[in-house]
Amino acid sequence: MANPPPQRAPRGGCLPLVLTCLASCALLALNALLILATLDFILGVFPAWLRRPKFEQTLLFVLPVFATVVQWWIVDWILFHARDRSTEIQEPRNSTY
Repeated sequence: MANPPPQRAPRGGCLPLVLTCLASCALLALNALLILATLDFILGVFPAWLRRPKFEQTLLFVLPVFATVVQWWIVDWILFHARDRSTEIQEPRNSTY
């Protein structure tokens, strides 16, 4: 009789939530600094009539948030595929002779 595969303990508590919040804050701060450093280049792409303070302020708010969402999407995608491959490796393939 085969032993059932060991089950992982569920991750509970506040630690995953706190780590996610800290990582989000760090990513948002780094993205804001990156956008602020490259804002002159970004605004050079737009026509002159769009280079207004209101539009610049909108870009300073929206672009770091958008970049953070994209980064979390990439992390989620990588973790999904890493988990998919790790379960593939653990499960033995049934072979017929």
